[in-house]
Amino acid sequence: MTLKLLLCRAVLLGMCICCYASSQDKALEGCGNASTIAVRLAELEKSSWKEISLERIQASWPTRLEGFDCANNACRSLVHQGRIVDGYIYCGQKIDLDLQPNSDAGVEKSLTVTVCYSSRQKGRVLSVARSLVEASGLPAIEAATLGRQAEQNFGFKNHQGEHVGVFFSVTERGGIWTVSVQVQRIFVARQS
Repeated sequence: MTLKLLLCRAVLLGMCICCYASSQDKALEGCGNASTIAVRLAELEKSSWKEISLERIQASWPTRLEGFDCANNACRSLVHQGRIVDGYIYCGQKIDLDLQPNSDAGVEKSLTVTVCYSSRQKGRVLSVARSLVEASGLPAIEAATLGRQAEQNFGFKNHQGEHVGVFFSVTERGGIWTVSVQVQRIFVARQS
């Protein structure tokens, strides 16, 4: 009888530990699938400007995006408000597309994708951040440095010779870790 009781306790304890561990790894409600977002970000970063429009992005993005900053039936941005608690964004995405030339800055076009992702585990959010910045084209050796500081910036030229800026931050609030990754792709007008 004692052996059965000990065996039962061991099995129950094992089940509790498994359940606790899997609940800790589970994505927070409202957070999209980070792997799918990274894949779509990589496709977007490799797209030619002719293939980029808010309509195309909205149709293919893995979370539901809604128009933001709209006027005259045209929007400059798309947002997904995945998880917001008391005004704090734990998970979501914002995509800004500007195809209007800014001759003062020498910028022809810009695309900015911001992704916020949260988890109870710091290692999980850093892993997500690394996959997102690598999807943007940042070399893996630089992506490996994410998390050494609370905020980091990177700049490089992509395969098309365009300027890409990557901005990263990680915060902790109430036992939940949140990363914010912003990737900005800029097409600079050629100087004559």
